[in-house]
Amino acid sequence: MKSITQGVTGNAKPAVGGYHRAYLVNVADIDYDATQVDPTNPTKITDFVLLSGKKIYEIEGTNAVEPSEEFTKGDLGMKTYKHSVRIGIKNLSEGNRKLIHDLAEASVCVLLDTKDNIFEAYGFYSGMSLETKERSLNQNNGMSTITLSSDEGSQEPVDAMIYEKTDYATTKADIQAKSS
Repeated sequence: MKSITQGVTGNAKPAVGGYHRAYLVNVADIDYDATQVDPTNPTKITDFVLLSGKKIYEIEGTNAVEPSEEFTKGDLGMKTYKHSVRIGIKNLSEGNRKLIHDLAEASVCVLLDTKDNIFEAYGFYSGMSLETKERSLNQNNGMSTITLSSDEGSQEPVDAMIYEKTDYATTKADIQAKSS
């Protein structure tokens, strides 16, 4: 399993739509023993802890981020969610091209800072990897669109999670400290 080593850089436009910022974190870098999930709400993370020396990577210019979830109830009653996040990448620099390549073999969690001052976590338990990459020089000003999705057979046990340490400001400071 590959790990990512950078976020998306040089995506010049500021955030619009429903998101301030977006971040990627390798699921292998999450310390699940130390991370806390609310015992009364399985969709709420109250402390997001990384393994020593690991970090979160920012996606600059989150003007084209679109998360989605799909609920499935299998034949045996197993309930799962497929998480997907589409991300527009305008700048196809060498580093961003390498990141896209690495995402095909990586397993990442995506954290989204919403304009409602909530952090959403997609792919927290099972991770997501590159499912599709689309680019047409004649559409969307040549922007590439990648879709990160739960791998088949590795869907999430819950809907997108919310990460809230104590309040929005504290949670935001925690994520920013882990991304620098």
